[in-house]
Amino acid sequence: MTHFSAKHTAYFDMVDSFRKALGCALCEMEVRATRAYLENVLYECVNDHGVRRDLVQAKGYCRRHAHLLLAFGDGLGTAILYRFSGEGFGKEKDSWMRVVKMMAGEKDVLLE
Repeated sequence: MTHFSAKHTAYFDMVDSFRKALGCALCEMEVRATRAYLENVLYECVNDHGVRRDLVQAKGYCRRHAHLLLAFGDGLGTAILYRFSGEGFGKEKDSWMRVVKMMAGEKDVLLE
């Protein structure tokens, strides 16, 4: 009879992270999970109306996560997300439209 472990996969991920981490294992796990989430959003959810609606309601990602999103270098995906998101931001719309323009290749947008 086979004995199954009562431990969840997350437990083994954490143990592995503690063994391999150069810094704080939990911080490294958070960064990996955040990157995996954002990568999924860029490649699977850009055209998902529900995801874009939720992003508008949340007024976009915070500065840290927006920069992580930009680090993927997917200008089109980011521009699509923030084009629709920027429409619901009110006062913040101008700053998000600058991000969209920058990602679309308008180099001088940072000088505005």
